[in-house]
Amino acid sequence: MLAKGRTEEAEAVIARTEREVEESTREPLPAPRAEIPDEKGTGRLTDLFKGRHLRRTAVLSGLWFVACYVNHGIATFLPSLCTDAFGVDLTAALTFSLISNATGLLGTFLIALLIDRIGRRTSLLVALTGASPALAVLTVLAAGGSLRLVFARLAVVAAVGALIAFFAVETTGRALEELNS
Repeated sequence: MLAKGRTEEAEAVIARTEREVEESTREPLPAPRAEIPDEKGTGRLTDLFKGRHLRRTAVLSGLWFVACYVNHGIATFLPSLCTDAFGVDLTAALTFSLISNATGLLGTFLIALLIDRIGRRTSLLVALTGASPALAVLTVLAAGGSLRLVFARLAVVAAVGALIAFFAVETTGRALEELNS
C-alpha cells in the first residue's frame, strides 16, 4: 500500500494489527529493534536477484534443488537397490520404499514441530550431513554399475546441500525487522 501511495490505509492496517496482537497477548508490543534499510524494492521478481535478497534466493534455490534431487533419487532407485544388491523381491522392495517415504513424511512433521527450537540452519545441516554418509554407505552396498554411480551422486549432492545450508541465514529467535535490515 505504501508503494502505491496509500499511506493512510497502510497505517490503519498496521494499527489494527498491532491492536489485535496486544489484545491477544495482553502485553504491549516491543519497540522496533532495527532501522528500515535504505534499499527500496520495486516489488518485481528481479528484486529477488539483487541486494540483500540475492544470497537468500541462491541458498533457498540450491536447497530446494538438493532436497528434490536427493528425495527423487532415493524414491526412484531404492527399490532397484533392494532387488539388485540385496536380492529382495519386488513387492518387499516397494514396501521398503513406501516405508522410507512414510518415515520421511513423519520426519518432516517432527522437524516442523521442533524447527523453531533447534533452528532452520541447524536442522538442514544435520539432515544433509547425515544423509551424505548414509547415501555413501548405499554406494558401497550397491552391487556396482549404474546404481553405485546413482547413490554416489546422491551422496555428493547431499554433501553440497550441507555446504549450501552452512550459508543459510538463521532466523530462529530473530525479529522480522532484524532479518530484513
